[in-house]
Amino acid sequence: MKTKSISLSLCGILFILIETILILLCGGFFEIVIAFALPVILLLFFYKGITVNLNLSQGIFFIFSVWYFVCALKGGFVIEYAIKGMLPFVTLLLWIYLSNVSFERAKIIDVLVEISMWIAVISVIHCIFISIDAGTVKRSTFPFDYSNASGIYFAVCYFYARHSKVKFLAKGKYIFIVSLLLTQSIGAIGVFALALVCELILEKRYKKLLLLTAAVLLLVLLLYNRIAESGGTFIERLLHMHDGILCIAENPVFGIGAGQWEIAKNYYQTGFYAAKTIHSSIISIGVSSGVVGLLLFISVAVLEIKKLLKSRSCIPALMIFIHSMFDFTLSFLAISVLLVLSLSYDEEKTVCVKPVCKNLTAAVILIFTAVLSAGLLNSAAYQKDVAMQKNSKVFEDNAFLQASVRAAQCYAAAMYTEKADGAIPFENYKYLSTEMILCNSLSEKDGYLTDEFRAQPYNTALRDYITNGSDAKIAEQASEISASAADKASYLGKIIYRLKGENK
Repeated sequence: MKTKSISLSLCGILFILIETILILLCGGFFEIVIAFALPVILLLFFYKGITVNLNLSQGIFFIFSVWYFVCALKGGFVIEYAIKGMLPFVTLLLWIYLSNVSFERAKIIDVLVEISMWIAVISVIHCIFISIDAGTVKRSTFPFDYSNASGIYFAVCYFYARHSKVKFLAKGKYIFIVSLLLTQSIGAIGVFALALVCELILEKRYKKLLLLTAAVLLLVLLLYNRIAESGGTFIERLLHMHDGILCIAENPVFGIGAGQWEIAKNYYQTGFYAAKTIHSSIISIGVSSGVVGLLLFISVAVLEIKKLLKSRSCIPALMIFIHSMFDFTLSFLAISVLLVLSLSYDEEKTVCVKPVCKNLTAAVILIFTAVLSAGLLNSAAYQKDVAMQKNSKVFEDNAFLQASVRAAQCYAAAMYTEKADGAIPFENYKYLSTEMILCNSLSEKDGYLTDEFRAQPYNTALRDYITNGSDAKIAEQASEISASAADKASYLGKIIYRLKGENK
């Protein structure tokens, strides 16, 4: 029994270590981080002390994870899309893993918050230095390289520190407020203020509520320009969601697969914007896995929030969930793990997975992930070689490269620049990037470019290539399509065009 207790303590330490690494590596947003995090987590499941007991929520989330991954592969095997498709599964593994050390949950949170406190200090110092260098107050982006994600992370950490029994954390909680304010994330600050108001009302601390109200009014005055700027940003986010819903309506069952929106958005957008990610994790889940995936995810969220409401400890989870409605919060694996950490771990009925099944499944996934990681490394090396003007046609004989969308884009760009004829390996891609379209144009018939641009009239990068690199007649057609695009934009698209123009 003593040995098991020590092992579980080691499990808790490993959990914290994994989460800390994810935080420091841009929150686990990029495929390469997910690809290397998954094997580390899977190796832990071979330990005999780790059991897999699925409760109802975890069972549904397992179905969601499988469905989400299937949707990512449905259009064809692409390394980056496959890895993005495993994001829910990684979250589930850490959720199951945490269930094994749930009795240490409070301690795990305290240690993680203390680490985050020092990260917040670095974030403040980093922001000061870049602001001095720029001669103006800059938005803090560390550690996620994205202000809004950093903001909601620090906001949630404040509440954990506020309720911690460790005096150092309780007293040092204000550093999270400073780091949050420096992100100038109106969404994260707004969610934080709303959560704090709710908590003060529940605690009947009305004097502090009045002070908070005064502080919020002062903050509105200080951040007036930023708030005014965020108004246009919010409308653009609504446009992202609008276009995402159009995509879901066209692909209601399977969606288009995880990661594909970056290219597919050119075909669905109804206004000018350059953002490659839908600023709503909820809509993004529907785009990636259809209505089926969205309903599975929402059912898990409802079940877990109902459990948390009974214990009045739902604020961290609700903050992350609300913020994810208008930002791609859950695309950051570190924040997804923070969400899992905030869930209830009360005893309930579970289904136990046999150790043999657990080990066999972990081994299969481990091998598959190793293959994906090898493919990513091959792709990264190829992109570096092409940047150094080495042989780009190596792509045509390498299965790893042909299964990588980044490598395919790199190959297409090189072929177009060299005006070279080569094998065109883009038949399996439902949505073609600008580079692929330009590469195909070298061997396609007249009218191909204008037809493609007509299908995505808000793709200003494609328009610029056409108008600058084509004959006068094709360039004129492209200009006419682009000129009419603003008039044909959706209601929100027209508002954004009046506010920002094209992709600003």
